[in-house]
Amino acid sequence: MAFSASPPDPIDPEDSIIAENGFWPDLDVADFRKVRRVGNSTLPFERIREALISAIETVDGQLTDWRTNWETLGTLTLGDVPGPMRGGENRYVMLWRRAVYSAANADLAESHRDITATGEGHDRADEVTNGADAHKRNMIHAIRDILGVRRTAVELI
Repeated sequence: MAFSASPPDPIDPEDSIIAENGFWPDLDVADFRKVRRVGNSTLPFERIREALISAIETVDGQLTDWRTNWETLGTLTLGDVPGPMRGGENRYVMLWRRAVYSAANADLAESHRDITATGEGHDRADEVTNGADAHKRNMIHAIRDILGVRRTAVELI
């Protein structure tokens, strides 16, 4: 009989697709886990699914007018929006997925801190906060790239 120090990773459902409204592409929780290196033992399927759905809402809220304009022009899906191909994929699809994945990563980083009361725990909390901020920045950059808006605004005082 073998000794196991930790329980086996939970198994995600075979169908881990989050179906979207038609314009935005469907998302796969398994793809998010693979691309963003979020292991099964770290976070359960349900929590990641919830974070992705919340991220979709956040990103869609920022892109509602942009999406509506394209739909008014008869564009049925994000992949149909004219744009350059990057790695065999429409640039806008890649940027939208990056925005959603980054928003989900920020949510997960903020809500799953493993902090102790020691100095090491406080240092780790700062790292998690910095990581969440980096994910939020990446989300904002991807959204601004979709909108065709500059990333930096500079003002003279």
